[in-house]
Amino acid sequence: MLCSSCTFHMGLLSVASAALSTGSLPPPADILSSLTSANEYFMKNNIISPQAQDCGWTRGAYYAGHMEHFAVATDSNEKTGLMNWALRWASTHNYTCNGLWQDPNNIACGMGYVALYDAAPEDYKLALSVTMDKSVTRWQGYDWWWVDTL
Repeated sequence: MLCSSCTFHMGLLSVASAALSTGSLPPPADILSSLTSANEYFMKNNIISPQAQDCGWTRGAYYAGHMEHFAVATDSNEKTGLMNWALRWASTHNYTCNGLWQDPNNIACGMGYVALYDAAPEDYKLALSVTMDKSVTRWQGYDWWWVDTL
């Protein structure tokens, strides 16, 4: 069985693939409608629960996309719901990676945290920067193979 994040991304890829095969993209409203339907399914079925005790790669990648959905959403009620969902998740983890900073999979959550900070800057949302500083200053010679996560 595919991970839920993989299924979500495969759905988006199928839309992109169809667009490429026909030579044209669907109208933006159709793309947003598909994005909203897919994300609502995930949220209603608790596939990516904001209370889940996980801030690893799967949820980090999901919330990066979730915040992109927030950025392009046009309905104010939808935007509020998307923001509240992401805030619950980030608050559950205190905007950190639960102290698991030596594995890049646990730092992927930073993408979602940065998007939350960009949407409403507040210093406490930068808690992960302490983790990033550890990664930069604690050179062990093997951490930097995953530098794309930083």
